[in-house]
Amino acid sequence: MAVLAFTANRVLKRVAAKDWVLGAGISFVAASAVTVVIALAADGTPSIGVFLPIFAWAVLSHAAMFPTATSLALNPMGALAGTAAAAMGATISYLGAFLGSLIDRSIDGTVTPMAIGFLAYSTMALACQLAGRRALDKS
Repeated sequence: MAVLAFTANRVLKRVAAKDWVLGAGISFVAASAVTVVIALAADGTPSIGVFLPIFAWAVLSHAAMFPTATSLALNPMGALAGTAAAAMGATISYLGAFLGSLIDRSIDGTVTPMAIGFLAYSTMALACQLAGRRALDKS
């Protein structure tokens, strides 16, 4: 993840932040979809050597997306950015706990529920991101 942080810093000097976030969001959905396929193909118990690299790709995609997306979301807040960050952090914590509990209930000793959760939530995040981009483009 440290390598990703340093790489992102250099890439963001050449690529627009909103494009970086979109690419990371698409990568997150793609990695999550591959994770689901692998989980289903192995009846929920893929070998660690197959599952772990793909799952790491999903986690790294999220790590690439989240800080820059947060920065973009807080940018228009100006002097209220600190308050907005606190509200955002609390909302993410509560929403994450609720959504995580939905996945937790379906854990059955396999990685399939977690993989499906990653795909569902990464797809929702990408949909929100695309809606936000359209709203910004209209204004």
